[in-house]
Amino acid sequence: MKELVFVLEEESALNNLARLQKNYQNPDAVGSPSHKLEELTKGKYSKTAGSRAIGPHLDPNCERSVSFRHFVSAVRCLAR
Repeated sequence: MKELVFVLEEESALNNLARLQKNYQNPDAVGSPSHKLEELTKGKYSKTAGSRAIGPHLDPNCERSVSFRHFVSAVRCLAR
């Protein structure tokens, strides 16, 4: 019986994970981040102002985005 409960819980968790993945996209899967931000802000986003506003919130230790990891790695190499 414990195995059956575990399997049902696992299936429920996988269904929730699939739902969450639809809501929280992989950052590298967004074709054009600037276009997506422009769309989300109904045309109020500008690259320059947006970059300045986002900068303080970026965490160089965040490893969620492959492209951001590469960017941080390149900046660290240049800073040496």
